[in-house]
Amino acid sequence: MLLSITTIWISAEAFLRPEVILLETNKPKSIKKENPSEEIAKKASWLKEQIETNLFYLNSELTLKSLADNLDIHPNVLSKLINDGLGKNFSDFINEYRVNAIIQKLHSGNYDHITLLGISFECGFNSKTTFNRVFKNIKGITPLNYKKSIKKTYTTLNKHHSIIWGV
Repeated sequence: MLLSITTIWISAEAFLRPEVILLETNKPKSIKKENPSEEIAKKASWLKEQIETNLFYLNSELTLKSLADNLDIHPNVLSKLINDGLGKNFSDFINEYRVNAIIQKLHSGNYDHITLLGISFECGFNSKTTFNRVFKNIKGITPLNYKKSIKKTYTTLNKHHSIIWGV
């Protein structure tokens, strides 16, 4: 009984004790990212060119290591190049290309017969949840609402065209 009371007493004391907050005074308030060096910028430009030319982002199984192997560079070097040269991580870098590919397909009109999920798989996504989350993070709108806005724009343009030309 005495042991139980002592345990409860110690627990209550510890719970009610104010927390200690350590202040670090020598830390800079904001860390500015430096612009990449000219060499890093050139390599980053080369990397973007390789991604665009070879369409690596369309591969849903793409990883940092597999991309590094395709480019014949070490994965750590590739990661540093993406982080320092482009200011992004690998996933963000690749997913931006995938979202842009989806947007191109949606605007082309040639993919109206394919579902958004089908287009997303074709452009390298392998999960509906990831596709929806990434698309909304990048574009600020859900993929479905984006597709609807495209159709609305084309409908408005066609009505305007018909009025002007009397078609």
